[in-house]
Amino acid sequence: MMELLISIAILGIVAVAFLGALVAGYRGVRVANDQTMAQSLTKSAMENIATAPFPVDNETTTTENFDVVIGADYIDEDHAVSDDPTQMQMVTVTVQYHDSGEAIKVTQCVKAQP
Repeated sequence: MMELLISIAILGIVAVAFLGALVAGYRGVRVANDQTMAQSLTKSAMENIATAPFPVDNETTTTENFDVVIGADYIDEDHAVSDDPTQMQMVTVTVQYHDSGEAIKVTQCVKAQP
């Protein structure tokens, strides 16, 4: 009888550890999937910015569970933010979760008027 109780206790400990590892693995796969999706959305937004006419407008688009937020500020030669429309803009692309607004990936580039 005692051996049976010890065996069940050991089996329970192993099962809990195994389930914990499965949950951690699932979370890791989900984070990796979100990072891949954010990278793809950022790349697509950057390609659109590169081909868009100057100046770039602020814009938010929603795709599946993510928001892609494009913000553009005019900058001067020293990359300081300026109210005066110049020949350059600092463009920021932020991919964030739609529900929580938590940023996954933030990328910046400079867009110059040709």
